[in-house]
Amino acid sequence: MKTIGVLLGSAFCLLVAMPAGAITNGQVDGTAHPNVAAVVFLDKHGDAVGLCGGSLLSSTVLLTTAHCAGDVLNFTASGGDVGVSFDPQVDTGTSTFHAVSGATISPYFNPKSGLFDQGVLLLKDPVTGIAPVDLPVANQVVDIGKSGSYTVVGYGLTRDCPVGHCMLSFDGYRRAASERAAAVDRGGGVEFQMNPMATGVGGTCYGDGGDPVFLGSTNVQGAIQDGMAGFGASQSPCHSVGFGFRLDSKQARSFLSNYVTVP
Repeated sequence: MKTIGVLLGSAFCLLVAMPAGAITNGQVDGTAHPNVAAVVFLDKHGDAVGLCGGSLLSSTVLLTTAHCAGDVLNFTASGGDVGVSFDPQVDTGTSTFHAVSGATISPYFNPKSGLFDQGVLLLKDPVTGIAPVDLPVANQVVDIGKSGSYTVVGYGLTRDCPVGHCMLSFDGYRRAASERAAAVDRGGGVEFQMNPMATGVGGTCYGDGGDPVFLGSTNVQGAIQDGMAGFGASQSPCHSVGFGFRLDSKQARSFLSNYVTVP
């Protein structure tokens, strides 16, 4: 979960009047990926204080990172509320939110190394009218490797640099960007190049854990972005690699088979 209260004040406001370009050649997604969600953490006043990404795995299951699922468990246990929205532009005052009834962390998740950072959120009521993501076959991302194209989709902060001074703002839009893999680890990880100068196709800068990575322009989600690789605020802007975890690994397929039929 990325904390947004410090940047946005106590309210999850939309800064639509401020020019905001998508992070590193990304584009406003509109309805291109309706199965990509914002996981919003709401305090007792209904103000948003954190954000994760996710994707619809089935009508009642949202796929995200293990650390986001853990944050959900801790946050709700302390009296907070978590809502999931698939709106193209998220606003706590007007968006449709789906209630979360529970969360599960992959048994393969290693908190020390970060490997297999995958989890699910269980939705209280089924989501209708939205087709879930498709999962890859075993080792599909490994076979594609560095030669393939990838599309990351998510919500978060945008970066505007009017006169050499960059500012971060949140306008609530779901965005998409192309990126390339720098390395594919057969152990379950994948590194994505964030700098468009290296990829020639765009990329991302900061990160919301849980943003899905699709294989090219398909509906097949090959990985989950983690850390700096999504569309929110993190440590190192735009000059390194972002990390993700493959959904085609033996461990990911074993975990996800508890919720859906894996191909």
